[in-house]
Formats: sequence, structure tokens, C-alpha cells
Amino acid sequence: MHRTGESIIEIGAEGHEVRRASGQAIATDLVCIAVGVKPNLAWLRGSGLAIERALVVNEKMETNVAGIYAAGDVVQTENLVTGKTIVNGLWANAVDMGRTAGINMAGGKLKYAGSLEVMNATEIERVAFISVCNILARR
Repeated sequence: MHRTGESIIEIGAEGHEVRRASGQAIATDLVCIAVGVKPNLAWLRGSGLAIERALVVNEKMETNVAGIYAAGDVVQTENLVTGKTIVNGLWANAVDMGRTAGINMAGGKLKYAGSLEVMNATEIERVAFISVCNILARR
């Protein structure tokens, strides 16, 4: 069972029940919460850097201001499946973006291909967690 569009306001002490904002209680065996990433860009407003959902960069991870590069969850890049702009806060993608930015800052010509926003996976206490979103349903 999945529930979307409403916040969880409480998780029981043993994690076996959650209470939604509507007041409805739901019995659970496991709770996985995936809320996404929203970059904090307020401090960059008025800087001259192009900002939409996040900092706008080109395939070299360079902003609209020559010589200024950015990477990670503060930038928007292209979704490899849809071709649409996404903000992807996954560590592995940030590493690739940072590598691309660093090589290009040093005079290289590397292009960041883009990433997927449909999944995040991690392991906590030897339990694998995977969160998946339906990118087409959110549009």
C-alpha cells in the first residue's frame, strides 16, 4: 500500500503505526519516507546567476556567468529518460557532476550527460531501502 499527498505528523515509538495529517492512523511494518530535495538558493538571489528550480548550468556544469561552475543538489540537469530539467540530490550524481565541473575548471572538455530521477537506494542497518517516484504522474 502506498499513500501520497499528505504529510505524516507522527511515527509511533516502536515504528508500527504512523499518523497522517488527516488524523488517520495506519499500521505499519516499515516506514520509508522520501520527500525529495529543494536547494537553498535564497543567498544567491541578485547574484546574476540564472536560477529556475535550481542553478542553471550547461553540460560542462558552468553557470551563465563564465568561470563559475556548480554541481550537486544545487543545480538542475537533464533527465536522461524524459529530457526535462530535474534537480537530483543523489550523492553518486553529485560526484559525477563535481568531476565534470572540476575537469572543465582545469581546462578540460568533459560533458555531463544527465541523470535519472526515478530512484534512490540506500542501506540502513543492513536493510535496503529504495524509493521510486513516478515522474510522469508528477508533471
